[in-house]
Amino acid sequence: MTRDLVNEDVLAVPPVCSPSRAGLITGCLPPRIGINHVLFPADPEGLNPREYTLPALFRDAGYRTMIVGKWYCGDQADFLPCRYGFDRYYGLPYSNDMGRQAGGPSYPPLPLMENDAVLEEQPDQRALTERHAEQCVRFIRESVAVGQRFFLYFGQTHAHLPLYAAERFTKESENGDFGACMAEADWACAVIAAELDRLGIREDTLFLFTSDNGSRGDHGASNAPLRGGKFTTWEGGMRVPLLACWPGHIPAGSIQHTIFSHIDFLPTFARMLG
Repeated sequence: MTRDLVNEDVLAVPPVCSPSRAGLITGCLPPRIGINHVLFPADPEGLNPREYTLPALFRDAGYRTMIVGKWYCGDQADFLPCRYGFDRYYGLPYSNDMGRQAGGPSYPPLPLMENDAVLEEQPDQRALTERHAEQCVRFIRESVAVGQRFFLYFGQTHAHLPLYAAERFTKESENGDFGACMAEADWACAVIAAELDRLGIREDTLFLFTSDNGSRGDHGASNAPLRGGKFTTWEGGMRVPLLACWPGHIPAGSIQHTIFSHIDFLPTFARMLG
């Protein structure tokens, strides 16, 4: 399905992760907010906490907010997710390739964080997706239990290099580790969708799936038939699929041929929220 939609439903994004994510949550072109490059561990730069953000928009409208997974807009105390309107955070502050496994003892340990605290150093990455999915389900259940609407941002680690998937998916994959990671990412989405069904709130929930940039086009991945890939401004680096599910509001199987940018999310949701 994704292969068919990539030529039709178009989301325009920057070709690297930090600018893409910063633009998504601020509704601003990344150079305007000073995030026009990839942020690294202990980077003194980060997203300005004075920027108004997507989670702040939902929080101000009475929603509970949480981010699970990759953040990538700064790992110093002033730049962690709870400074930007997220009530809770569970995940990695930067890319999964930026831990001790990347550069030896001179690199800081890859931190798994909860809010502002480090829970674990160099966690088993093959178990991360399951742990992330568990946190998503817990947050949804807690929100419904207290009768509050929620905004959940799930930044999956897959399929960023290095590729780590749970053993079950590697055994079943017909496309190596990349296929296993994509299958596990799909499984995590299915877990969340099943929970929405179980709680009877699927028709009240807008579910969006997209990517931060095109892939490098190796280790089993491909941007074909688009030219270029990650780090390039050809379509292979900046044009990604956008899938939306909202029963009763978005007809199943429909395709939109318009171009949409990641910076359009915030003003679009602002209008929906009134």
